[in-house]
Amino acid sequence: MRTGTSILQIRNRRVGELVAWAAALRQSAKTDAALEHERERLEAGLPLVERLRPSQARFAARPSTALEVEEAFHDELSGEP
Repeated sequence: MRTGTSILQIRNRRVGELVAWAAALRQSAKTDAALEHERERLEAGLPLVERLRPSQARFAARPSTALEVEEAFHDELSGEP
């Protein structure tokens, strides 16, 4: 979805070729490919704990699905009366 026209001005020929290559692989516009690559590069520089924080928050927000197991069941498995 485009909200306006934007032009990516790349003055370095090699960088322009790389962005065109990335855009073709991603099947996207050159601007999108360049910005996505930069975002991924910057995120890769974050410590693992920072990259995992959003996933941890989503996991913690989910309701617990743990089932309570009866004590008698555990006793039966361990052979206790």
